[in-house]
Amino acid sequence: MKGENEELWEKVLNHPFVEEMGDLELPVKIFKTFIEQDYQYLLGFIRSLGLFLAKSEDKGDITRFRDLVEINFEELKSLEKSYEYLDYSKENLESNNSYLVTESYISFLLRQGYESTKFEVLGAILPCDWIFADIGNKLADRTPNHAKEEKEVYLKWIESYASEEYQDWIRELREEVDEKYKKASTQEIKRFKKNFATGLKFEHAFLESVYNLSGSSV
Repeated sequence: MKGENEELWEKVLNHPFVEEMGDLELPVKIFKTFIEQDYQYLLGFIRSLGLFLAKSEDKGDITRFRDLVEINFEELKSLEKSYEYLDYSKENLESNNSYLVTESYISFLLRQGYESTKFEVLGAILPCDWIFADIGNKLADRTPNHAKEEKEVYLKWIESYASEEYQDWIRELREEVDEKYKKASTQEIKRFKKNFATGLKFEHAFLESVYNLSGSSV
């Protein structure tokens, strides 16, 4: 899937947001906006996982989606800590409005939860987790070990995606997708690929709106 979407994958991986984060030069205002929008996205993503879980019949699938919920709750807690580190309150974070692209992304995931098979659903959710694992790996290899006090939060953000635990989890998820891919029907594979490409487009649009502070709120 990554190879079939290589051009857009590279755009996300080398986006100015990512580059400036790695150099610890990203304006704090942009990172604050990222936290606000990612927080709203994760809340919607967790809602969609409830729909995905309802489609699960065997223990393995139930365990997988349960783990996804737990991991995303941990991401929410991490965002709350980062926001407070920037001297903003959790209450302010929770009350922020979503950008249109954030809401559209959430709507896409919820629609897949209602309409798609379990395998097709994996196509929708895989790009987000996989691309940030790649971002974590990329930045961990080049980012300075020390930062000014106000940018220490950037190092922690990078470490969360570069961590062995996160990387192992993504590797296991990809292996599971590979196994399901072998058993999927031609139509399921077609829809899986479409969902993967759409999810990756949303990832790029999300970073664009955050970086340019150009997203209209809803």
